[in-house]
Amino acid sequence: MKRVATALDKTRLRYVIVGGVAVIAYGRPRTTTDLDLIVEKNPEKLAEFLRELKTQQFEVLDQQVKAGLVEGGNISIFVKHSLLRIDLTVATKQDQIEALDSAIRYTFENVILKVAPIDQVLYGKILYLGDIEGIPEEELLEYNDVLDFLAIYLRNKDKLDMDLFKAKVTRQNLAKTWFRLQKLANKIELI
Repeated sequence: MKRVATALDKTRLRYVIVGGVAVIAYGRPRTTTDLDLIVEKNPEKLAEFLRELKTQQFEVLDQQVKAGLVEGGNISIFVKHSLLRIDLTVATKQDQIEALDSAIRYTFENVILKVAPIDQVLYGKILYLGDIEGIPEEELLEYNDVLDFLAIYLRNKDKLDMDLFKAKVTRQNLAKTWFRLQKLANKIELI
């Protein structure tokens, strides 16, 4: 993370950390082997960032970068001699741009990082989960993303703008997922 943060700062590429590392930042212990980053759509700064990563023992596959940029998908960047990787997404969709614009400063091991706020992390989990209507409750509780959502939601629900959150998930046709997770959280809270 220090090497990535250094490369991001050096190139001044706007970014936000989402996914598992953001979940950890909000107090949910978990294991992850990737650092999910959303970065601004700035070809010059992105190219400079990728060059900087190459100098710091990251394996950047140029063909995958080109494909990711053309298709708008993830770009995986590997840490040499490790199982760790960066999953990089260039912000092109409104949700990604909103996450990027709302990044907040977070200090980890004396490194200042930019992490998605709680509502964006929860929203991202709902987007990732998609429609969970047909999944039995006991099976849902085996998904790390569901457990991440529940842990963060239960610790922070009084800090969320529920009306705004509900509007965002409704816009994505995921209100049923949101209500199911909320019902599950309420059930767990009673235990």
